[in-house]
Amino acid sequence: QDELQLNPLVLELVGLAIKTLFLMHLAACVWHWSAQFMLPGDKESASWNSSMFDDRVEAAMDTWLQYFGPELQAGQWPSTLDAYTASMYWALTTMSTIGYGDIRSITNVEKLVSIVIMLAGSVVFGIVVGGMQGVLEQINSVRMRATEKKDYVKAMLRERGIPAEVTTKTKQYYNHYLLECADIATEQKI
Repeated sequence: QDELQLNPLVLELVGLAIKTLFLMHLAACVWHWSAQFMLPGDKESASWNSSMFDDRVEAAMDTWLQYFGPELQAGQWPSTLDAYTASMYWALTTMSTIGYGDIRSITNVEKLVSIVIMLAGSVVFGIVVGGMQGVLEQINSVRMRATEKKDYVKAMLRERGIPAEVTTKTKQYYNHYLLECADIATEQKI
C-alpha cells in the first residue's frame, strides 16, 4: 500500500471485489459438480464409446446441463470454458438475487446446492453492500475533513492578507494534497 502509493479505500474495494469473485468461483465449481455428480462414466476414460456418450448426454439432459442441449444433441460435449462460464453466470445471477432462470435446478442435488448458494449469496450480497457503504462513508468523511481544512486555510490566508497568486497556489496544493495524498497521520501534522 505505502510502496505503491495507493489509496487504502481503493484497496479495500479491490479486496472486496476479489473476495466476491472467489466466492462466486466456489459457488460455480459446486454448481458444476452438482451436474457431474449425476452423470455416468468419465468422458476422459480410455474405453469411451458412442453408447457411453449417448448415455452421458441423456443423463445431462436431466440436469442443469440441458442448458447446452443443442450442442449435446449435435454430439458435442460443452468445453470446460463453456461449462465454467455458464456456472459463473449462474453463480452471479443466483448470488445477486437476479436469477434469470435460463440455467435452472433440475435434480434434488442441484436444488439443494441452489438453496445453499441463495442463502450464502444473500449474506455475501449484504456484506458487499455494507462494505461498499463503509468505503463510501470513509471517502465522504475524508472529503468533509479536507473541505474543513481548506476552509480553515482560506480563512487564515484572507486574515493575513496573503497575495492572490500565493493564495491560489496554496489552495491548489491543499486540494491536491488533502484529496489525493493525505492519510490521517499526515493530516494531523497540518
